[in-house]
Amino acid sequence: MNEEDYKGAVYSILPIRVCKLGKKISKGELLTFISMCTFSNRQGLLFATCESIGARSGQDKNTVANNMDKLKKLGLMRDLEKKFQKGQLSKWKTGRRQVLYLGEGRDEVPNHEELPVVAFNKMDRQHLKEHIEQAEQEVSIKHEPVDMQYLSVLNGAVSSALGQSVQYTPQEYEKYMRGNDIKITFEQVFPKARAFIQQHKRSPKLHEIMGEL
Repeated sequence: MNEEDYKGAVYSILPIRVCKLGKKISKGELLTFISMCTFSNRQGLLFATCESIGARSGQDKNTVANNMDKLKKLGLMRDLEKKFQKGQLSKWKTGRRQVLYLGEGRDEVPNHEELPVVAFNKMDRQHLKEHIEQAEQEVSIKHEPVDMQYLSVLNGAVSSALGQSVQYTPQEYEKYMRGNDIKITFEQVFPKARAFIQQHKRSPKLHEIMGEL
């Protein structure tokens, strides 16, 4: 790599929490993530292509794309809605991604950006089926009290809408559900959570999402 590859950048922000992942993240995935960080701003926003990211990390674009899939599962990044850049020559919208510095639903969507618009009735059927089956399986396995049995469904639906893991605690859920008899389904929560996130640019608090059901 020569000096021109840096395009003036000589350092970047790297979230400390990535150091705690240990063997959960491979060397190649870490290189991809570090390269992404060199392209991102303080909100984690970056427009770099897989080719550009790979040029800095010494990886081909397919390796970078595969590593990104793992980074999403680890909650280190998410995709944003594609847009046209001012003055761009290409007829294709520019891809946008966000490095998640804080995690656990605490990273706000960057200014003037949106999460990918996914119409619930047009969501990939296999993707939707897997999420529903996983949520229902978690509910049946845990044998939780009746007023707690839908917590896994709620966490799964909001996490899918946000694009990163969200975990409402049993304590706050139990406090809200005391005296309420509400049946929660993935199909019910997902579009409500998506609408809230698009409007407020953040993860909904428990009382905010429950108030929409």
